[in-house]
Amino acid sequence: MGDVLGIRMAEEDIRLPARGADAASPRALALSADASRWAASLSLHTGRFPAVLGAPLLAQVRAKNGWLLFTLHDRFYDAALARILRDAPPATFCDSYAYHRMRMLSRYPACGCPAFPSVQRALLLCLSAAERPTDARRAAAEQALLAMAYPLPPPERQALLRRCGGVADAACRLLYGNFTERSSTDACNSNGTATPASS
Repeated sequence: MGDVLGIRMAEEDIRLPARGADAASPRALALSADASRWAASLSLHTGRFPAVLGAPLLAQVRAKNGWLLFTLHDRFYDAALARILRDAPPATFCDSYAYHRMRMLSRYPACGCPAFPSVQRALLLCLSAAERPTDARRAAAEQALLAMAYPLPPPERQALLRRCGGVADAACRLLYGNFTERSSTDACNSNGTATPASS
């Protein structure tokens, strides 16, 4: 991003995940720059951002209240999901409602990450919780997972959830598996001992 804008950027200049967007940056605000102009320039050059997991990273950049707001590409979510299902260890048992709910949904076929914002955000929050495990991040991911279909009218929710088998499986692996340095026993220490889940 810094190369496109001709400025120096640091890792802490990007907030991921962010409220109201997949990622956000206050860099324009900090430099008293025109965020709308920056967003327009970045939108014209999304192809210059390096691919992640073989998929394009950015789909859209917009500005709001001086912040740059980034929408990640649908293909990035598909690629991230495929990598998690390929490489992350199976989940271990955790006696929480979110775990049991995701285990149930994981019985549906894994058919990619639905291009639906609340589902994509849930997966992103799971990735964030796995990368930097904290109780708050894990709780935020669980809440997002349980609310994936809430933006839809009740009669339409089940159809979406039937497409979330892969996301649910990935969520279990990220939040309740051995994917992170933090063990599932630590994550579930208020609910008893973690044991391997049957597939």
